[in-house]
Amino acid sequence: ESAYREAWDVFFSKDHLKTILRRAATRDRPRMRFKLQWVYQFYLLWSVEGVHPLEGGIVRRKFRRDRRPGMKIESPFVFYPKFALETVVKTAKYTAALVNAMTMYWSIQLDPKRHEYTDLAITPPQDDEMEELALFQDTAGGTEAVDKMHRQDAIKQAAIAAE
Repeated sequence: ESAYREAWDVFFSKDHLKTILRRAATRDRPRMRFKLQWVYQFYLLWSVEGVHPLEGGIVRRKFRRDRRPGMKIESPFVFYPKFALETVVKTAKYTAALVNAMTMYWSIQLDPKRHEYTDLAITPPQDDEMEELALFQDTAGGTEAVDKMHRQDAIKQAAIAAE
């Protein structure tokens, strides 16, 4: 459980979220907005709701009488104020995260050098890397990708030779 939580915390760290947006910004604006929307939706469900993003939604419906077997039903005087406070706190967290996301988005979007950003993850592999790296040689998907690349290169060379 702790390794799972740590993986989510590292993936959704502010630095990594900024890296994801910077990678998307090297392409075009709609792609960056799309990434921002999905990444932050996943991030908020994880950080605010405490559930896996595929198990929840931004608006959470709770009913006072929906309890686990063996748990007593809360009084309406306890349940509804507690639910209202929880809703206000979560709304504040969502709003703060939205402000943070939009600040990050615009700082990257307005950067005149945003298209120049590069890192190892978005750098295309060099020709010799396809033949040498274990990623491409020790996995079925990797060897299939290398074979496909060789077939495409052969087709391109044949087309060039035919001209």
